[in-house]
Amino acid sequence: VPLTEEERQLDSQFYSLLLQSLGMEIGYTPREYWNTVTSLGVDGHSRIWARSGGGDPPLYRVFDQAGNILFHAVIQGLPAQGPNQRVRISPRGMAAYGYDPSMSFMQVYILETPPPLP
Repeated sequence: VPLTEEERQLDSQFYSLLLQSLGMEIGYTPREYWNTVTSLGVDGHSRIWARSGGGDPPLYRVFDQAGNILFHAVIQGLPAQGPNQRVRISPRGMAAYGYDPSMSFMQVYILETPPPLP
């Protein structure tokens, strides 16, 4: 999945700030493509969540254990979104977190897991 020019610029800015905050002067060339699947997680209902690309807002394809697609999910309304926003899906719950190198702390959001399909 190709990154837009804006995503490439944000990626470059993020890593430049991160490297500077660590005292490193290393050049960074942003990648040209997102991986097709950028993360996987299994929720408390044994559904497999596969994130597609790295776009904003996060887009998931959700499968059952047999590999049948159940639904697509878009996680919207997170206060801090963007290429540095991560979502963690586990049997114990869902959380979103973001890292902004210009801040001294990480932002964490607890998300509600959708109920199982009837």
